[in-house]
This record gives sequence, structure tokens and C-alpha cells, in this order.
Amino acid sequence: MKTQVITVDVESDPLWQASPFRTLALAHGLRSCWSTPIYSLVGEVLGTFAILQRKPASPTPLQQDLIAQVTHIASIAIERTQGEAALKRSEAFLAEGQRLSLTGTFSWRVATDQITGSEELYRIFEFDPGVSVTIELIVSRVHPETSWRCMR
Repeated sequence: MKTQVITVDVESDPLWQASPFRTLALAHGLRSCWSTPIYSLVGEVLGTFAILQRKPASPTPLQQDLIAQVTHIASIAIERTQGEAALKRSEAFLAEGQRLSLTGTFSWRVATDQITGSEELYRIFEFDPGVSVTIELIVSRVHPETSWRCMR
């Protein structure tokens, strides 16, 4: 429904009469259910935050504010986790593509002279895994005629 649902009393609420959850909730002494969607930045529902209580109740304004804060923080955590998982998948696909195509990559931060190479780059140039890669080291592993053409 993409909206908050506040059920003050599960036992008497007509919307819950046919719900299989009603019997289960009442069997465990649960009487009220406040359910709030957790939205992504683009408005998609990522999950639901629910508060269940053993007595009929409506949330106070303070509780509503707390629910809003909790669902906002939850959305940030969920989206960050999803983003990190997508990045890891992307990195794995890139590494597998480099392995299959026998190509390697590196990035060079000119300001700090820091070079980061892919696993395949290390394999191609036969660098030891712990070695710090430098431009000089890469050039030393390339045929002189090839390296001269690359440097022009």
C-alpha cells in the first residue's frame, strides 16, 4: 500500500478479521500493530518497520517522530548495503572479464604517484602480490621498443 498502517486493536479492527496474522498475533497476546514502509531515495519500498504491542494503542506524536527517524536511518543503511553489494558484484565481473580476456588494468593517481593494479595485471607482469607497482616497474617488464612507443 506504500503507506503507514496503524492498527490500534488487532482483535476488533475489521481489516484484520480475515487475516491469518490476526489469529497468530492474538495467540501471542499482540493487540496493536504499527507498520511503516521504509523508502529508498527514489520512493521504492525497501522493507517495513513494525511495532507490535500487547495492548491496544495509537502512536503518540513523539513515537511517530521516532518511527520516522528509525525508518530514515534504516533506508540509509539498506541502500548503502545494497550499493556495496552491487559494487562487489561489479568488481567480480570486471576481474573475471580481465582473467578471461587476459587483460589487466591499473589506475595511477598522478598527484600521489600511487598505482593500483588488478590481479590480472600482477599475473601478466609477474609481479609479486605484495610489491608496490610503479611506472618504472611496469616499463621494465615491457619490451624496449614497445615501451618507447607508449612513452611518446
